[in-house]
Amino acid sequence: RFMPQDFHGGQPELVDYFTNVVLAELPADERDFLLATAIFDRFDAALCAALPGVTQASARLEGLLHKGLFLQPVEDLPGWFRYHPLLQRVLQDRLAQETPDRLARLHLAAARHFMRLCDEESALFHARRSGDGTEHLDLLRSACERWLKQSKLMAILKQLDGIPAEQV
Repeated sequence: RFMPQDFHGGQPELVDYFTNVVLAELPADERDFLLATAIFDRFDAALCAALPGVTQASARLEGLLHKGLFLQPVEDLPGWFRYHPLLQRVLQDRLAQETPDRLARLHLAAARHFMRLCDEESALFHARRSGDGTEHLDLLRSACERWLKQSKLMAILKQLDGIPAEQV
């Protein structure tokens, strides 16, 4: 017997529906946009435009919103969106399976974008996800320098936790 608490979005029927119906029927550029932006829990056009291979981010967001493709406005953040969690999970799985090297490049681009915005925590999150240890340490060094000037010692300690002493 199926219980609501058992519903997690990983059921084969649901994954098949998203993959074989929703994604398969989209034009390649829209599908690529969905895959690329699935790395974010929430996003706006500027964040999407910072990703390699993403063009016309504003128009794509408007088009997806108009089509009703599981894109939801984020409450209290005009111009920001998120995907339905079930679709986001399927998109993230597809991206990791189909193009893991692209996934790494997307996370690096996101990390650099967030550093330009002085959102160090988001930048470091994406740098870690990229798998590029050197880039992560470079961004961590920059973030720690900013935080030190701002006396944000707890932020530094939080980010350094788990980093091997020789790297620190």
